[in-house]
Amino acid sequence: MSTRAPDYFAGRTDRVAALHVACTRWAGTPFRQRSAVRGELGGVDCASFIGAVFFDCGAVGLSVAIPPYTINHAEHSEESMFRTWFESPEARARVRAVDEAEAHLDGDIVFPVVGRCEHHAGIRIGDDIHHVARPSGYCAMRVTQLTLHRSRYRLLCSS
Repeated sequence: MSTRAPDYFAGRTDRVAALHVACTRWAGTPFRQRSAVRGELGGVDCASFIGAVFFDCGAVGLSVAIPPYTINHAEHSEESMFRTWFESPEARARVRAVDEAEAHLDGDIVFPVVGRCEHHAGIRIGDDIHHVARPSGYCAMRVTQLTLHRSRYRLLCSS
């Protein structure tokens, strides 16, 4: 019988508050592919944003490496590079797939529908999805403003 690590943000209002602060520090940052530099002169993409935010709030170490991707991949394919990456052994050591029946938890990694597969990601806190939209950059949108893929992942406490 294996026991998995607990969910990182579950029942931890201090961690969720730090996550929210880390997200909002990206306000005014434009979209820039494969970048994670905060501020008007910087730039960030959705995948790098998640890694940087989780690092900023102390949830992960600096060693989050986002695999290369093509920006319009989801327009032409139903094969999700995000899903493939999240299912890799390296990622699965720190995240778990969330069953559809499970209630939302602050800090869930969600996938707003853009194209034919999970190619865009954000972080859900309450009724907001914090993400990086192309071309505008960092934004927080209400859940009701987006359609989300059923796939979700949740960060686990490190062992």
